[in-house]
Amino acid sequence: FLLIPISSFHKQMRRQHTAAKNRPILQRIQKFSITCILLATISTYLLFVIPKCHELTKLDQDSLSGPLASFTSVDQGQKNRENYDVALLKLRCFTSPGCFPSVKCRHGQPQKIKRIKKSEEQSFCGDDLRVEVQGGGKCLVYSFGVFDSLEWEENIADMFGCEVHSFDPTVNLPPNPVPGVTFHRLGLQGVDTDMSATHSERYSPVDQSRLLPLEDIKIKLGHHNRSIDVLNLDCEGCEWGVIHQLACKGSETHMIKQIITEFHFQKNLGMHNEKHVMIAAEAVSCLEKNRWAMTSIESAGASFSDSSYLKGVSSVVYSKSFLLLASLRRIPEHEKLPYELIEDEANAARNEELKMFDYARKYGMDRTRWPNDFAQLNQKRKDAVSNRRRVVKSRKHFDDNKYVEEKHT
Repeated sequence: FLLIPISSFHKQMRRQHTAAKNRPILQRIQKFSITCILLATISTYLLFVIPKCHELTKLDQDSLSGPLASFTSVDQGQKNRENYDVALLKLRCFTSPGCFPSVKCRHGQPQKIKRIKKSEEQSFCGDDLRVEVQGGGKCLVYSFGVFDSLEWEENIADMFGCEVHSFDPTVNLPPNPVPGVTFHRLGLQGVDTDMSATHSERYSPVDQSRLLPLEDIKIKLGHHNRSIDVLNLDCEGCEWGVIHQLACKGSETHMIKQIITEFHFQKNLGMHNEKHVMIAAEAVSCLEKNRWAMTSIESAGASFSDSSYLKGVSSVVYSKSFLLLASLRRIPEHEKLPYELIEDEANAARNEELKMFDYARKYGMDRTRWPNDFAQLNQKRKDAVSNRRRVVKSRKHFDDNKYVEEKHT
């Protein structure tokens, strides 16, 4: 009985001794296994992950493909599409009577100078020129794109006594082709407008050296410090770039009182890519920002050979050969814009009504008991409102224009 527990104790001691002897070996095996796993992980990273990342970083924009490239392309294309749509909306407003700001002539109503071709007659503020001359001034008129017809320029010189200068780089006329008119074989150069080859199919190419910005032409003729009373543009597609140059790039429009223009929307008449559509929309925005407003708006027709439109631009026009005839004048700083007059009318009416509420609380609803100053103030307010309404209504003077009637129909 004594030998059995002694023997069991002896066996247990031997097992513990053997385990203690083998423990360092197990620890070394565990460390070796962990080291192998770490080495395998690092080797995999070095052999596969890093080269793949390096390969991706070396890809340029042209070689980029897959979902990332598609996402980038779609995002940029969507942004460009939205900007183009906004530009079309701006141009649509410009061609829609009553959308772009309108204003009455300073004196009288718009009038037309008779021409042999009635379709080429265009309204402008002629009485403004007449008042300028009667005041002792000398009106200055620039007319671009006369081709072989100087009928309008001759009549302006004869009727108003203005100093008239005509320009066209596609024809070679004598210096004084008609009485009162001086001819210059020059043309206008605008922003990003390549007029080295005239856009219309009907005209010959022009010499690029004969195209100058308006400011350079004024200096060349000695008119740098003079205001242009009327700037007439019929330059077959150069008008958008020229107006952008005048209204957005400098202060030259402050030296112009009236602009008479044929606005074209066809591909080969100034709008042959999306960039030119954006330039035209910016020109419209700059005109509005610089206090230009329409005094007349009419529609006409371009040649059928030029009737081709960039995608989307057809939503701006109203016929297959649409041509917009518009006259604009710059509203001086001391004159209020139409929307400013409406704001004044709204504020005056609001203040009067608030005062009426105040008097009603103080003196009751019987107006015979109100102070006498209310009747005087109320009459003055009514006169002011009536005058503002008359001015605002009169500025919509071209509502009877045929173009507007066609639009309403």
